[in-house]
Formats: sequence, C-alpha cells, structure tokens
Amino acid sequence: MSCPMPRERLWEYAHGELDDARETADICAHVEQCPHCAAQLDEMRSLVADLDDLGDAPPPRALPESIGPYRILRKLGEGGMGVVFEAQQETPRRRVALKVIRGGWIAGELRVRLFQREMQTLARLNHPAIAAIYDAGVTDEGEHYFAMELVEGVCLSDHVAGGEDRPPLRIRQRAELLLEICEAISYAHQRGVIHRDLKPSNILVTPAGRPKILDFGVSRLLDEDDRQTKLSLAGGMVGTLAYMSPEQARGATDEIDVRSDVYALGGVAYELLAGRLAHDVLQRPLHVAVEMICSQPPADPRQFNPSVPRELSAIVLKALEAEPARRYQTAAELADDLRRYLTNHPILARPPSTVYRLRKFVARHTLPVGLLAAIFLIVSASAAGLGALASRLADERNVARREARKFQEINRVLTGFLEAPDPWRRGDRDTRVLDVLDAMARRIESEVGRDPLVAAALRSTLGATYRAFSEYDKAERHLRFAMLQRIKLLGERNTESARSISELGEVLFEMGRLEDARRLIERAYALRRELLPAVHPDIADSLNSLGLLSKLQGDFASAERDLSQALDLRRKLADRAADLPDDRERAERHNALAQTLNNLAALYRAQAATARAAGDAGAWRAALERARPLYAEALELRSKWLGEAHPETAKMHNNYGKLLRDLGERAAAEEHYRASLAILTAALGQRHAYTARAMYNLAELLAEDAEAGDAARRREAETLCAKALTFQQELLAADHPHIRASRALLDRLANEPK
Repeated sequence: MSCPMPRERLWEYAHGELDDARETADICAHVEQCPHCAAQLDEMRSLVADLDDLGDAPPPRALPESIGPYRILRKLGEGGMGVVFEAQQETPRRRVALKVIRGGWIAGELRVRLFQREMQTLARLNHPAIAAIYDAGVTDEGEHYFAMELVEGVCLSDHVAGGEDRPPLRIRQRAELLLEICEAISYAHQRGVIHRDLKPSNILVTPAGRPKILDFGVSRLLDEDDRQTKLSLAGGMVGTLAYMSPEQARGATDEIDVRSDVYALGGVAYELLAGRLAHDVLQRPLHVAVEMICSQPPADPRQFNPSVPRELSAIVLKALEAEPARRYQTAAELADDLRRYLTNHPILARPPSTVYRLRKFVARHTLPVGLLAAIFLIVSASAAGLGALASRLADERNVARREARKFQEINRVLTGFLEAPDPWRRGDRDTRVLDVLDAMARRIESEVGRDPLVAAALRSTLGATYRAFSEYDKAERHLRFAMLQRIKLLGERNTESARSISELGEVLFEMGRLEDARRLIERAYALRRELLPAVHPDIADSLNSLGLLSKLQGDFASAERDLSQALDLRRKLADRAADLPDDRERAERHNALAQTLNNLAALYRAQAATARAAGDAGAWRAALERARPLYAEALELRSKWLGEAHPETAKMHNNYGKLLRDLGERAAAEEHYRASLAILTAALGQRHAYTARAMYNLAELLAEDAEAGDAARRREAETLCAKALTFQQELLAADHPHIRASRALLDRLANEPK
C-alpha cells in the first residue's frame, strides 16, 4: 500500500534540490522505513544517472573526411546518442544519412546497446513513411555507425506552418498527414516496435508532401526480454517530456506499450491543430511537469484554434487520455477514426447523437438517401399536381384517386418510419444503413397491402437500394415482387412493367445468373423499342447491358454491336442534355456516356488479349489503340461531370492505367494508378475492397521494376501488397481470386534476389 509522501518531494530529494537539511534528514529516515518510497527513489535516481550519462558529450571534433567506406559531406545534426552526417556511398552510388555513435570508440556500454538496438529496429521496418536502413558497421578504430535513407525535407511542424512559397496546411490536409503517420506507426507496432519518442522534429515531410519517421533510438522491441528492456534507461523516463504518456513520464517501464505511442501521436496532432503543446511543460521543474502530464487533462484544442472541427478535437483528446484503457488501443484504431472523419463516417471518439449520425449518414450515402428523398419529392409534387389533374380531367377521376391513395400511403409509411425510435439507439457502432433498409422493408411488407401498386412502387425502390449495397438476394426478392404486380395490374406492354423487368434482369446479371438475366433484359429491350421513342435513355441502358452480357459470355461480335449502338444513343442523349433544366440529369447522361465508353474500351482490351494469345501482335496492338481514345474520353467526362475526387473517376484512372501498362507506357500507367489509389483512399478509406485492389495494381506495376533491381520500388511494392492483402483478408471470402493474386505477388517479391 502506498504512503502519503508526496511524489514531488521525492523528486526534489532525488535531484538534491531540498534546501532544508532537517527535511532532507526526515525524508532519508522515511525512505529507510518505507519500501514503496524506497523503490520510487531507486527509479528516480537511476533516471537521473542515465540522463547525466546521455548528456555527457565528448569535445567537438573536426569534420572527418570519411567514416568506414563513406565520404563525409557535411554534418546534419546530433542528438543524445549520435551524430548524423550527410555522406556519399560509392557502391551503389548514392547520398546517405550516416549516424555515428556519440563518444566514438570510448562510448559506454549503455550507449552502444541503444545504438545497436536502433539498427536492429530499423532493419525490421520496410515502409514508405519510415526512413530505411542500408548498411551498418564498425570502423577499425571501433566507432559504430549505420547508413540510412537520406530524407530531403522539413520537420513536420514547419511543413504544416507553411513558408514564403506555400500557405499553411488546411485542417483537412493536416488530418490526412496525421493519418499517414498513424498508419506507419501501426506498421511498426505490427512488427513489434514501439517508437517511444514521437514528436514533430522526428518526422520529416518530403517535398512531395509525404512523411518520413526518423530516430528509433529509444524504441522498444516488444519481443525483447525484461533485462534488455531495462537497458533503455534502467526503469527511467524515455522520450521527450512534452509528448510523453503519463506512464512514460512516471518511468513505469512495465506499463509502456503501443498505447504510449498512441498518446504521443495525440500530442503531435494536438500541436499541429492547436499550435501549442497539449501540456505546457517547458521551463517547468521536472516533477511539476510529470505531475501535470499525469493529472491534468489537456484543454480542448478548439479553445486555441476554433477552426478545428469538433470531431477532430474529440479524436485528439481520446488519444491523449491519461488512462491507457481509455485511449485508442492501437495506432490502427486511431488511424481508423481519422479515416472515418475524413470520409464523413461517424467517429468513435465520443457517443454520437442521433442528429450527428444522421448528418454523417447523409454525407456518406448520397445514393440511398437520394432514393428516399426522391420518394418525398414525388409525394410533394403529386400533392400539388393531382388536384390540378382532377379539376382538369374529370373523366380520369378514378385514376387520380388511385394515385392520391398511392402517394398518401407512401407518405404515411415513410413518415411513420422516420418518426420511429432512432435505429442507432442500441449503441451498436457498426449499425449500417442496411439496418434502416431492413426495418423499412419489414414495415412495408407488413403494412402496405391495400393497394398492390403502392406496394410495387415501394418494393421497387427498396430493391434498387439493396442493389446499390450489393445485397442481391434481398434486391431480387423485392424487384421480383414489383415486376409481377406491375405485369398483373398494368399488363406487360407498359413502361413501368418494362422497367421492372429490366431492373430484375440487371440484378440477376450482377448475381452471375447470365442466362436468366439475358431473357429478362432482351424482353425489356423489345418492349422499350415498341413503347418508347427511338432515342431514349432506357433503350440505351438495355443495349449497354446486353453488350456486357455478350462480352462475359465470349460473344465479342454481338458485344461490339450492342455496345456501339448504346454508345451512339448515349452520345445523342448527351448532346441533347444541354436543353435539360436539371444539372443532375445532365450529369447522369454524361456519366452514362462515360460508362459505355469504358465498357467498349474494356471489350477491345479483351479482344487484344485473345489476339495476343493467338500470337497476332498486329491485331493485339490495333485493339489496344482502339481502346485508348475511349478511355481518355471517359476519364475526361467523369472528371468534368462527377469531379476529380469521385470513385467513378478513380475507376477510369485505374482502367486507363491498365491499358497504358499493356502498351508498355509504364510511367503514364503509374501516374493513373497512383491517382486512382489516392482518390479511393480519400473517398472510401483504405479498408475497402476497391482501394485494396488499387493498391495491388500499383504494387504489381512496381514489382516489375523490382525485378530489374530497383530496391526502393521493391520496398514500396511489398508494403502496398501487404496492406492490400491485409484488407482483402478482412473484407473478402478466403478463396477470393484477389486474395490469391496478392499472396502470389508477395511470394514472388520475397523469392526474388534482393
């Protein structure tokens, strides 16, 4: 059991700061009788001794001409354990950062062990955001050194603050940079490394805006034994006080784990957002600073920078919780919450209110929310329009009454649903929009029965929404109900019936039931040609789907015929879109044109693959060159009408990149692959199947350079492919071909000579 002796008095005693001789004698006597205080005092004295040891520096020496095989160019800096030089390596010829142990050949055992452990740590890590180690050795004079990647850049805080030639980073840009740093630290943790000295000065940002984490000099290896761990500083304080977790500041070595780095990441984030330290410990006595870190929660960063969003502030404060159990438990969790913030998902750092969750829900799911909103617009428009219709067309009074009942029923059901208890009230953080849809579906199936056409309209909307979320079994059930009801009540030769037939066929297509899908889509196409004008979006839709079906079934001639006809119709419809008053409808027509351009280009790539397999190089290149202008036009259309940051634009970058790679234009292909990955990461997050596939595609391209001996591109390829595989294993079935492909690429990279 602990005694009431104040910890700060023990600090003062350990430091020799007490002026009162009698008080010094009293504490000395107390420590002799109190095992608890004696243990604390031993830790404090060990800390003081080790800090003194690290602070002892040999007298400055002239800049050496060389160290080992490295020619010294200039001194970059120095720290507690080492001096860093810029040096020239001759084979391979490159500039490196050469770190040399302080004290040279007379360095003490502790310093040598820490220096060697930094080398061991860096050797474990191979990540684009962590400076890589190249070589290590000892000179003939016994001087330890290691060579590592020379990072050109500025420290994190200077990069964020901006300069004469660039403005300060916006809040969102700072959050994106923090996300990259968290992902790199998570990578280190997964390989058994805790940094323990994260701070802005240990993170450089390259001219390309990418972070590089440095200085693993006081890192801890999770799999080392207790004896080795205590060599770090004999149970003392390790790191930089302003960014230390409470357990580090107390010198509680046994309590330090990955959550200590999470705290430091929170401290870095706080400084970048608030412009000041989370705890103002500078110029304070050590024991006062430690007490402040352990007992005083940091102020909300919004007090110092009101432009910081509440969500981001909540994330930072959660990372800075004094109790490790209340923080994010891993750097990956912190990264996930930053990603949630950046992609408009509800964050986990606070209990979210209903209004807050709904706001994020709408921002994230524009398609299904748009579908529901469309129903309300129909309701509103019908309320106004039906009155006029009834007054003008007395002979259609029964039709008007039926339509009024239909929309009143829709309005009653949806209003009742939205006034129901909050679907997220259970507190399940993984509750998705599908829970909302399932609840709505049950309500509709049980309560909407008096008018079958009302039920058909609602079930059709539900089916389309389920399809948008790839819930195909549920989509099929609702769309089949809608189709059968409409055919029964309206007859097959009706545009609503034709639409239902087509919608069901599209879902069966996506489920892989190609023959069933073809029968329905061909029937819908025939009905639409009979019932609609020759140039109509629905006819173009049917032709586009038939072309895709034929391509999948290997009938390239039919596929080219149908897709070419669809392209011709969609060009005409896009040309006529200028006369439409609705911007959204104009965008939809141009996006549909881009879709068919992409589909036809993909068909030409498939034809090229067939020609190549047959050994016909001329036909192979001709087919690829036919695809090139189609992909280029599709990318231009989607960039213009959907925006540069839209996932559909990312898809076009990816597909165009594949074509350019086939043609041997590797630099241009890489540019498009990187653009695709950046867009998908920002829009969908890294833990998404599309993003993981984009990582794989880029890794596969880089791996080809790795085969030619490019070590940097090999490291990037390995990192990207490993991340892709991790996310694919979380998201996809165990036997999914994407998982098999990622594993094969990783194996190939691992088995190639370095």
